[in-house]
Amino acid sequence: MASVGGGTVEAATHSKFAATRVDGRKVVVIPPGAEGPVLWGPYQTLEPGRYQVTFQITPMAYAQPSDPCCEIDVTTNAGNKLLLRHDLSVRDVLAAGNRVAVTFEAGEVDRFEYRVHALGGAGFRVDYSRLAWPVDRPFDPTDIANSEVYAENSTSIDFARQCGAEMWLSGDTLFAKIDGVLFDIQCAGDIQVVGDIFQAREYDILPPFPCIAIDIGMNAGLASLVLARKPQVETVFGYEPFQTPFRRALTNFSRNPELANKLHPENIGLADRNEILDVKFDPQATINNSIRGVTSGPAELITIRDAASELGPKITAAAERGLGVVMKVDCEGSEFAIFDSLRRAALFPKIDAFMIEWHKWWSAELSQADLIAPLAEAGYVVFDRTHPADPWAGLLYAVRSARGGVA
Repeated sequence: MASVGGGTVEAATHSKFAATRVDGRKVVVIPPGAEGPVLWGPYQTLEPGRYQVTFQITPMAYAQPSDPCCEIDVTTNAGNKLLLRHDLSVRDVLAAGNRVAVTFEAGEVDRFEYRVHALGGAGFRVDYSRLAWPVDRPFDPTDIANSEVYAENSTSIDFARQCGAEMWLSGDTLFAKIDGVLFDIQCAGDIQVVGDIFQAREYDILPPFPCIAIDIGMNAGLASLVLARKPQVETVFGYEPFQTPFRRALTNFSRNPELANKLHPENIGLADRNEILDVKFDPQATINNSIRGVTSGPAELITIRDAASELGPKITAAAERGLGVVMKVDCEGSEFAIFDSLRRAALFPKIDAFMIEWHKWWSAELSQADLIAPLAEAGYVVFDRTHPADPWAGLLYAVRSARGGVA
């Protein structure tokens, strides 16, 4: 499988030629008669195997078929080891339908470049996006450039692909498979979630014992799927109050049937009370929807339950079976009410670890200190990764210490 190590972002790949967008695609435009390097990188690390990379090249309309167009090559060792090179005429490019695919062999784990050089002939443009893909895969990664989501988020998506994400179009739907998890991508918010979960690995916990996981703020289900793939995690209980992301989570779960028995989603939100709320929400966003609602948009009835009443029996049952409990909390401000409920019910000593995104905008009176206090009281070691310059949210991690606290 193709993978990219080190999280290397593609370097600036054009020195004297203009980069622009055409039909939503990032391209580099080469005027007639120009010579020199056009693209280099993306420094993609590949496992041994046979790969194909496609260069999308479009000669200018008035170019003659016999005109030289460009040189393409595949190299390793920072460009010092040449695997293949082709000098292309306009005729060659047109015969390939403007999609020149080359195949090469990776004999060992290495970093590869797919470069383009202008030859001083016809003017042309070349798509910036190009990654190698195993030849036995049933799709071409360059096809995603036809996706509207890609057009609006190409930089973030290209980085995800460089970090090992498989992405392809099926009809109008952009699919991704990362770390064995299959799901769809519909909007910029999904790209942010991909970055948080699969690149920053904010919830990549590795428990040393069998446990259950609780996902509060399930969204489209990606964190639940990642947790369910952990062999130590026996069951994932997910909570999402809004219908749009909840339905998407169910669809994503169905795409990963090998995990179905572990996943137990609930279309409810958690706080410190039981009630039904009539709130406005943004149907185009699966993140940033709070149980407080937004100022405009369609209305939805959402069910809220007291966190301790809902989670207490599950946590107690896990303890009776000798299972640990890990909890992911990302619920747009409801974390404060949830913590109040857990503290009143004395449930903190029964939970082994927390992974929390807390939200600064919820109230000027509340901060991470209000979340850290009950954790410290219960004997947790807390890691506060809140960035002071972030006006919206911060990260907290907490692991219950064996040395002290409330038993």
